[in-house]
Amino acid sequence: MRVTQAFRFELDPNALQREALSKHIGAALIVAPRSFPSTRLCSRCGHLQGRMPLSQRVFRCEACGLEVDRDLNAAVNLQKYGLAHLTGSTGSSSGSHACGDPSGGGTAFHGSRSTSYGSWKQEVACGRDFLGR
Repeated sequence: MRVTQAFRFELDPNALQREALSKHIGAALIVAPRSFPSTRLCSRCGHLQGRMPLSQRVFRCEACGLEVDRDLNAAVNLQKYGLAHLTGSTGSSSGSHACGDPSGGGTAFHGSRSTSYGSWKQEVACGRDFLGR
């Protein structure tokens, strides 16, 4: 165990159990950083709200008007974070399908190891030039 792992387990005593369980069942354990704003981020439009006191149990988005339970909003945001981490996509894209190539940069899990597959072919123009014409 490295020093950074030992420090993480000291901050979260259940982290070791979650890591062992995920290895046992062959699942990927993704831990969002403490700074990830799961509660303050709108799960519909991505707008970042200001501080929310713990007594405020309903999340109300100022941008799109979404009203949902604060914990449900955070759970959806954490699910999106985990899926984006697994697939390699960002919040602004649903994944990479460069010129229709489904293998463009995704991540696949086989057992307990992760393998990233890149495209083996050169991208060609998809009907547009580099200026978007």
